[in-house]
Amino acid sequence: MFERYTEQARRVIFFARYEASNYGSRTIETEHLLLGLLNSRAGPPAVLREAGTPESIRADVEARITRGEPFSGSVEVPLSVESKNVLNYAADSADQLQHPRVEPVHFLLGILREEQCLAAKILRERGLKGSDVEKDAVRLGKENPGRPGVATAVHAQKAILRMLEAWSARDAKKVAGFFGTDGLLTDLQGELWTGPDGAEQALAKFFAKWRGTTTPGELSDLRSIRNEAWLATITWKSSKKTKGRAPSALRLIAVFTHNRGDWRIVWAHLLNIPSA
Repeated sequence: MFERYTEQARRVIFFARYEASNYGSRTIETEHLLLGLLNSRAGPPAVLREAGTPESIRADVEARITRGEPFSGSVEVPLSVESKNVLNYAADSADQLQHPRVEPVHFLLGILREEQCLAAKILRERGLKGSDVEKDAVRLGKENPGRPGVATAVHAQKAILRMLEAWSARDAKKVAGFFGTDGLLTDLQGELWTGPDGAEQALAKFFAKWRGTTTPGELSDLRSIRNEAWLATITWKSSKKTKGRAPSALRLIAVFTHNRGDWRIVWAHLLNIPSA
């Protein structure tokens, strides 16, 4: 489903998941998608400014929801039924506009089509119309015509293997060097770190504490998500059993992009997979 998404669209989902955990919601609701769209790092659609400032929209959301106890961002949070509908509508809108990739602006169209959801009600009350959003989407399509090319998987895999070598050596600085200037890392506690310096701090703490993995990292999945961008899933397994239970595992999900001859991580999420 997410393979067709641009990097910016994926970041919307990333931040929506973060917003859900921050507000103590066990599902990603449409209001969390809206808050994800407002995040400047996700590249919010220009037309969203017509609905007000990010601060005023967030205040509007907070006034209408019941806030729960925040929990770790490393916990998987599923999409609600309404949010799934929004994403399906977003892909459908991209198809209708003959856009090869799903962009954040398509999410806005999807929200407005899911008319009874909270995010749609907030946007409509603030005067945002589907016709205005569609105009912005058409403009975006004209600025980015054609289908994107496909990066070379062999080169991407080589870069990932170099990162894994640094990881095996527990070299936080070297691993962090693979992160782009605005690269994002969510650690096992759900804390968000930005850029090589932030990643190095997070990884130094991680390598100092984590003793659960003893096997080499395995690149279990690698797929193209857009031109010069690849989604990698890397898993480390523990050879130790705890009280008769199966070993736990560590998983890193990361997006690598190719820029000026180098591969860089634009976002990554560490997950502790508990034993069965």
